[in-house]
Amino acid sequence: MNYETERELPAPDGRLPENAVRNMRALEERYEKENRLLQAISHGQTHRAEAIFSSFAPADLQERSISPLRNLKNYAVICNTLFRKSAEAGGVHPLYIDQYSSRFAMQIEQCTSVEAVSRLLPKMIHSYCLLVNNHSMKNFSLPVRKAVIRIDSDLTADLSLKAQAAFLEINPSYLSTLFKKETGVSLTEYVNRRRIEHGILLLNTTNLQIQAVAQLCGIPDVNYFSKLFKKTTGMTPMAYRKSISR
Repeated sequence: MNYETERELPAPDGRLPENAVRNMRALEERYEKENRLLQAISHGQTHRAEAIFSSFAPADLQERSISPLRNLKNYAVICNTLFRKSAEAGGVHPLYIDQYSSRFAMQIEQCTSVEAVSRLLPKMIHSYCLLVNNHSMKNFSLPVRKAVIRIDSDLTADLSLKAQAAFLEINPSYLSTLFKKETGVSLTEYVNRRRIEHGILLLNTTNLQIQAVAQLCGIPDVNYFSKLFKKTTGMTPMAYRKSISR
């Protein structure tokens, strides 16, 4: 078979061979399906994204390596990049996206079987959708975006309304009103909530003393930290640690 025959050139009347048309349609359908998946992720639509992904057939995955595991890993790396850009399109700041993207990149390479990668892909979709739902700032004004990013990037800084307003070079009263209008909570409430959330994370993942946890959350006064923690969770930090150890 010569090269020209192998390429299945158009017929004399200009029509494409049947196989070429079929492949073109399959490719268009795959791209359309992928675009719907990425759009669902950018809107944080977890169930829709998972349903679209579950409809993908093995034939949708192009083979780019002779190793099935390497082939699927390469596909997962591509997905990680596309999901990351979808989250960014959904209004999530790179500060949050990079943490997820880096973690998934490492997890992909640590997979030792096709089954492990196959289990990881739906988790990636679920996580990126949650990321959009929890951290999208698409509807926030620039001052509120900057305030939220500053809070989340360094909980130990002076995050009082006065300090934030000075950092943003705007009136404190204006920032207070704008922040509450756009987030639904006051700036102080948001800061306290993020600090307690970080405290919960540290209590779950470290053996640090409560005093150290409080300081890393930006609350040097351990008594105030305990009071705020109990108000938020219903138990003191010590009681919470005991509960998770059980």
